[in-house]
Parts: sequence; structure tokens; C-alpha cells
Amino acid sequence: MDSMLFAEKLKKLRKEKKLTQRELAEKLDISYTTAKNLETKKDAAFALRTETAKELLHFFDCDFEYLFGKQQQPRKDISSAATITDTVVKRRGENDA
Repeated sequence: MDSMLFAEKLKKLRKEKKLTQRELAEKLDISYTTAKNLETKKDAAFALRTETAKELLHFFDCDFEYLFGKQQQPRKDISSAATITDTVVKRRGENDA
């Protein structure tokens, strides 16, 4: 089985909550275009603000490795999600320097 990409996982989680892209955008306080792009553009996850990434993890009650990584089944333990997200963003910034 091929690994699900971020966009596919996000769409699956959104549909499980029976939300439209517009409704998800409103709940996360992001634009409809951003919500749509997250599910349709290959690299859209890389452009996420840290706060939006954290909000996605909390809203869908899943962990970082599921939504952004190669883990195929969501775990419901997100206690370290904020720390992991901050670490990834910090490392990405260091690589840009």
C-alpha cells in the first residue's frame, strides 16, 4: 500500500468530521483557498504557519507523525505535538540560514 500524503490524510480526516473545505477553513480561521490548497497542492503543508499546523493536530486529535509523516494510522496522543512542530519549524529555519 502506498503511503498516504498529507493532502490525502487531511481530506480523510475532514470528511470523517463531515466538514466541507469551507467549514474547515472557518473553524481553523484560515482562508477557503488555503484549506482547498492543503488538500490539492503537493507541497502545501510546507507553507503552513506553525500555529495552523498545531491547530490541525488538535482539531483532528491526531499526532504529528500521522498527519505530516509516514505513519499510516493516527494515534490519539498529541501531548508532544506542539513540541515536535516547533522543532521541525526551527530546524527548517536553520537549514535556510
